[in-house]
Amino acid sequence: MRWVLLFALLTIGLGIYLHEGGEIPWPYFGWVGHLPGDLILTKNGVEIYLPMASCLVGSLALSFITSLFRK
Repeated sequence: MRWVLLFALLTIGLGIYLHEGGEIPWPYFGWVGHLPGDLILTKNGVEIYLPMASCLVGSLALSFITSLFRK
């Protein structure tokens, strides 16, 4: 249970950091939001990011990692 709480707090902290204009500090994650399936909709000065492909890649990676730890 503690791991879930820690992960949630880290995710919230990263979200606040990115919302305030920060960049992802790790060079390995620069591709997030820039894959061919990620959508960026712009109209009247408003941008909406829909990282569909990035979410799919992340989900597949997390599924693979968790399958390694299952018994």
